[in-house]
Amino acid sequence: MCVYEYINLPTRVHAVELFFAVHVAGGKIKIGSDPEHDPEHGINNQIITPVEYLDYSKILKLPFQERHRIFKYTASIENLKKLRGYIRIN
Repeated sequence: MCVYEYINLPTRVHAVELFFAVHVAGGKIKIGSDPEHDPEHGINNQIITPVEYLDYSKILKLPFQERHRIFKYTASIENLKKLRGYIRIN
């Protein structure tokens, strides 16, 4: 659907996130391994610890400050689905 870029220069954080429209077809969601993971520290020292599928209604129930920025700027699932291309918000 779109590419979201986040840059925070004072903290030197740079993230590029890809957003896709998906639906659950079966199986179980599971945690992979972080690309930033240092193998020396073992599998239990991952940055990503929980993972779950959230539909839009569940996302809207999250406290505003805990939502990804892209959900703060889209008022509805229809609006979110219209996003295309490159989005950069600092």
